Amino acid sequence: QPEFASSGGAGKFLDFFRDELIPYIEKNYRAAPFRILDGHSFGGVFALKVLLETPDLFQAYVAISPSLWWDDGVMLRSTRPIGQHGQYLFVSVCNEGGLHRRRIDEFVGQLQARAAPGFAWHFKAFDDESHGSVPHATLYEALHFVFKGWSLPDRPLEAEPVSYAEAAAHYRALSQRFGYEIPLPFTAIEYVAEEFAWRHRWADAIAAYQNAIVLYPTASGAYSGLARSYERTGDKVSAIKNYEKALELSPKSSAIKSRWKN
Repeated sequence: QPEFASSGGAGKFLDFFRDELIPYIEKNYRAAPFRILDGHSFGGVFALKVLLETPDLFQAYVAISPSLWWDDGVMLRSTRPIGQHGQYLFVSVCNEGGLHRRRIDEFVGQLQARAAPGFAWHFKAFDDESHGSVPHATLYEALHFVFKGWSLPDRPLEAEPVSYAEAAAHYRALSQRFGYEIPLPFTAIEYVAEEFAWRHRWADAIAAYQNAIVLYPTASGAYSGLARSYERTGDKVSAIKNYEKALELSPKSSAIKSRWKN
């Protein structure tokens, strides 16, 4: 058809991703080994082509209102299992009907019948969105689906706070789930310590900050928090020692200077 005269070349486009773009990104940027391919309309068809033909290239796929009517539904003729264990797929459709919607519904039926064991997928119809607006709504929902449970549990104030051991176990579980090492971040340890500090459980706060220093020996915030915790217990010697270390690491920090003066 004349309006699609410049179409085609999906194989070369995939070669560009695999042979040029991904190696360049991973060489020059601090990229995690968890890749997501997101495509809208014809781009959604391309995302599903990659999923069906070379699923290992990405770990998660987002097909936003994919134009699966293309070429008489060529993407619907595969009979192989869809996806692999540990991978994700989010498929959406907007307020479009007709052949566009029927082809997407047909693919959802194939997912129900042929999704590989351990392959997590979700379909959502955004009936209030158009073909032009649905990418924004879909991308938020898709990322929420893929990364659900990423954050530490947010417990009510009357509940027992998350311990350091629980936080460490949480990130070990995430590492196993996503297939690469996800280190326990300083911000998570700081969250644990601050929850204990807020409850005036200074011994637990001190233990958490000490663990933070083991993992992040140059984090001035760990020494500052540890100093404050020692200060609250009356151990001024340890407090001064850790305030000095915090200032050594961040000599321009007004927050640390303010705590030190007080």
